[in-house]
Amino acid sequence: MSDLYSLLRGAPLLIGWALLTACPGDGGGSGTDNTGGGSGTDATGGAPTSDTPTGGGEPGIGAPCDHAGAPLDDDFVILSRDEAGCAGGLCLYVEDDTAPINPCDVDAECNQGEDHRFACDLVSHTCIVSPAWKLERSLCSQFCESAADCAVADPSSACATGFACEIVTGQCCSKVCVCLDDVTPDSFELSTMICEMDPTPECPP
Repeated sequence: MSDLYSLLRGAPLLIGWALLTACPGDGGGSGTDNTGGGSGTDATGGAPTSDTPTGGGEPGIGAPCDHAGAPLDDDFVILSRDEAGCAGGLCLYVEDDTAPINPCDVDAECNQGEDHRFACDLVSHTCIVSPAWKLERSLCSQFCESAADCAVADPSSACATGFACEIVTGQCCSKVCVCLDDVTPDSFELSTMICEMDPTPECPP
């Protein structure tokens, strides 16, 4: 079973910080994080390439993944162990967008036009990020030290804007490769600040 990680990023989302869970095992880049990323200063890895995928033919950075079947309950960041599905051992969903706050009875009341990223929770009658959307936007990742570690994407990757090496959760101060399609490096300033204040949270295996 995969561990899940949820991060509410940015100052307006600070109130949800207590809901975060633990981070996956550290494959490198933990501790004080002085490699130049995580605060918006790290250069991105550029657009995905058609080079050989990482992991000797196994799905590499940016390939689709399913969090090894783990629940997709958390929003903003879902980081899970996916050893079988990803060469780097991690599956990552990350996005800045938040669901509309209006009440709803059907999914269409949460979306505009043909958009399908939100769904209506019929129990609470509130809009949530659709689990199907999270799965659609989940990509293989790996631990990294710099954007150079994220420069070679799997040929199957749907990531259009390239990858950065960022700390995505303050519960584990290890950088991971993250696609910038739905976020910017500035999205991770809060998690980096948390890690600068306390750079030693444990990352279980």
